[in-house]
Amino acid sequence: LVSYYKGLIRLRKSLPGLYDKSSSAYIRIYKEEVHKDGVVSFVVDNSSKDEAKKSQWEELFIAYNASNETEYVPVPDGEWFVLADDKETDCCKQAVIYGDGMVAIAPSSGLILGTKTKK
Repeated sequence: LVSYYKGLIRLRKSLPGLYDKSSSAYIRIYKEEVHKDGVVSFVVDNSSKDEAKKSQWEELFIAYNASNETEYVPVPDGEWFVLADDKETDCCKQAVIYGDGMVAIAPSSGLILGTKTKK
Protein backbone atom coordinates (compact mmCIF):
# COMPACT_ATOMS: atom_id res chain seq x y z
CA LEU A 1 0.00 0.00 0.00
CA VAL A 2 2.84 2.39 0.85
CA SER A 3 4.47 1.67 -2.52
CA TYR A 4 1.15 2.31 -4.29
CA TYR A 5 0.71 5.69 -2.57
CA LYS A 6 4.31 6.66 -3.32
CA GLY A 7 3.59 5.85 -6.97
CA LEU A 8 0.50 8.07 -6.94
CA ILE A 9 2.54 10.92 -5.47
CA ARG A 10 5.25 10.50 -8.14
CA LEU A 11 2.57 10.43 -10.82
CA ARG A 12 0.90 13.59 -9.49
CA LYS A 13 4.24 15.41 -9.40
CA SER A 14 4.88 14.50 -13.05
CA LEU A 15 1.52 15.59 -14.48
CA PRO A 16 0.88 19.36 -14.81
CA GLY A 17 -2.87 18.74 -14.96
CA LEU A 18 -2.74 17.30 -11.45
CA TYR A 19 -0.22 19.48 -9.66
CA ASP A 20 -1.35 22.92 -10.87
CA LYS A 21 -2.53 24.74 -7.75
CA SER A 22 -3.22 28.09 -9.39
CA SER A 23 -6.62 29.76 -9.16
CA SER A 24 -7.22 28.90 -12.81
CA ALA A 25 -6.51 25.18 -12.36
CA TYR A 26 -10.20 24.26 -12.38
CA ILE A 27 -10.49 25.26 -16.04
CA ARG A 28 -8.18 22.35 -16.88
CA ILE A 29 -11.15 20.07 -16.27
CA TYR A 30 -13.29 20.35 -19.35
CA LYS A 31 -15.49 17.30 -19.45
CA GLU A 32 -16.91 16.15 -16.14
CA GLU A 33 -19.61 13.52 -15.90
CA VAL A 34 -21.43 12.01 -12.97
CA HIS A 35 -22.49 8.59 -14.21
CA LYS A 36 -24.43 7.58 -11.10
CA ASP A 37 -24.06 7.92 -7.34
CA GLY A 38 -20.41 7.34 -6.50
CA VAL A 39 -19.17 7.14 -10.10
CA VAL A 40 -17.62 10.22 -11.69
CA SER A 41 -15.14 10.87 -14.48
CA PHE A 42 -13.46 13.89 -15.97
CA VAL A 43 -10.97 14.86 -18.66
CA VAL A 44 -8.08 17.13 -17.71
CA ASP A 45 -5.88 19.25 -19.96
CA ASN A 46 -2.35 18.15 -19.04
CA SER A 47 -0.42 20.68 -21.12
CA SER A 48 2.17 23.00 -19.63
CA LYS A 49 3.50 26.32 -20.89
CA ASP A 50 6.78 25.59 -19.14
CA GLU A 51 8.92 23.48 -21.50
CA ALA A 52 10.77 21.94 -18.55
CA LYS A 53 7.50 20.61 -17.12
CA LYS A 54 5.94 19.24 -20.32
CA SER A 55 4.55 15.75 -20.15
CA GLN A 56 4.14 13.15 -22.86
CA TRP A 57 0.44 12.99 -21.92
CA GLU A 58 -1.73 15.62 -23.60
CA GLU A 59 -4.93 14.77 -21.75
CA LEU A 60 -5.81 12.74 -18.69
CA PHE A 61 -8.99 10.78 -18.14
CA ILE A 62 -9.68 10.29 -14.45
CA ALA A 63 -12.49 8.18 -13.05
CA TYR A 64 -13.56 7.27 -9.52
CA ASN A 65 -15.79 4.38 -8.55
CA ALA A 66 -16.99 4.43 -4.94
CA SER A 67 -19.42 1.55 -5.49
CA ASN A 68 -18.84 -2.09 -4.57
CA GLU A 69 -19.16 -3.28 -8.16
CA THR A 70 -17.12 -2.83 -11.33
CA GLU A 71 -18.53 0.12 -13.26
CA TYR A 72 -18.17 0.99 -16.94
CA VAL A 73 -17.89 4.58 -18.14
CA PRO A 74 -17.39 6.05 -21.62
CA VAL A 75 -13.90 7.23 -22.45
CA PRO A 76 -13.26 9.89 -25.14
CA ASP A 77 -11.98 8.72 -28.50
CA GLY A 78 -8.23 8.26 -28.69
CA GLU A 79 -5.42 5.92 -27.80
CA TRP A 80 -5.42 5.77 -24.00
CA PHE A 81 -2.81 4.29 -21.67
CA VAL A 82 -3.30 3.28 -18.04
CA LEU A 83 -1.10 5.38 -15.75
CA ALA A 84 -2.68 4.11 -12.52
CA ASP A 85 -5.46 1.71 -11.68
CA ASP A 86 -6.64 -0.28 -8.66
CA LYS A 87 -3.52 -2.47 -8.66
CA GLU A 88 -0.55 -0.36 -9.75
CA THR A 89 0.85 3.08 -10.40
CA ASP A 90 3.83 4.14 -12.48
CA CYS A 91 2.55 1.98 -15.30
CA CYS A 92 2.07 2.69 -18.96
CA LYS A 93 -0.02 -0.05 -20.50
CA GLN A 94 -2.58 0.09 -23.26
CA ALA A 95 -6.04 0.70 -21.81
CA VAL A 96 -8.71 -1.87 -22.53
CA ILE A 97 -11.51 -0.03 -24.30
CA TYR A 98 -14.56 -2.13 -24.93
CA GLY A 99 -16.37 -2.03 -28.29
CA ASP A 100 -18.90 0.48 -27.03
CA GLY A 101 -16.15 2.94 -26.00
CA MET A 102 -16.34 2.03 -22.33
CA VAL A 103 -13.61 1.43 -19.79
CA ALA A 104 -13.98 -0.66 -16.62
CA ILE A 105 -13.27 0.80 -13.19
CA ALA A 106 -12.74 -1.68 -10.37
CA PRO A 107 -14.88 -1.40 -7.22
CA SER A 108 -13.83 1.22 -4.66
CA SER A 109 -10.99 2.53 -6.81
CA GLY A 110 -9.84 5.07 -9.33
CA LEU A 111 -8.37 5.01 -12.80
CA ILE A 112 -5.98 7.46 -14.47
CA LEU A 113 -5.50 7.25 -18.22
CA GLY A 114 -3.30 9.39 -20.46
CA THR A 115 -3.33 10.06 -24.18
CA LYS A 116 -0.03 10.96 -25.81
CA THR A 117 0.88 14.44 -26.94
CA LYS A 118 0.63 14.88 -30.68
CA LYS A 119 3.97 15.73 -32.26
